[in-house]
Amino acid sequence: MNKFNRKIISIVLVILTILAMFMLEKFTDENKSDKVYQKIDLTQNYITDCTIDINDMGIVKYYIEPNIVSVYLRIKVDKNARNLSYTTEKLDVIVSQGTKKGIWPKLNPEDELEKNKKNIIPLNLELRLPNEDIHQYNISQGKVKIIDKQKVIGEININIINSKYKN
Repeated sequence: MNKFNRKIISIVLVILTILAMFMLEKFTDENKSDKVYQKIDLTQNYITDCTIDINDMGIVKYYIEPNIVSVYLRIKVDKNARNLSYTTEKLDVIVSQGTKKGIWPKLNPEDELEKNKKNIIPLNLELRLPNEDIHQYNISQGKVKIIDKQKVIGEININIINSKYKN
């Protein structure tokens, strides 16, 4: 009888482990959209729109921290662009530049942006949204401007919405 109980307990533990694995996989899939990735080509368009829907975020992010949104922009610029910098309008944002590895130091608007060999600027934005506006359709709007030697070479209009509250 004792061996029989051990077998049953072992089978139940294996089943519970498999269920836990499936639940964790579902949880991971649900929260993959916590970050917004956007490729922008400023060589084609001077003004580009970037719409972020916080309703598309994972359930944990949506209910625990909906007022902070991470946006990863990959901005293609002209190969002759030099001394690039940025400015923001109407956005409460922390801007950094980096890759998937390493610490991303905070950038100030007067700091020079680095571009890679393919003339792409990786720009990471951490947007802070007003808590009182989260439960409406239009949450926030703002702009990120890319500047080359005191001249604006591109403008990215960022619109943050919550499609859950669409009219």
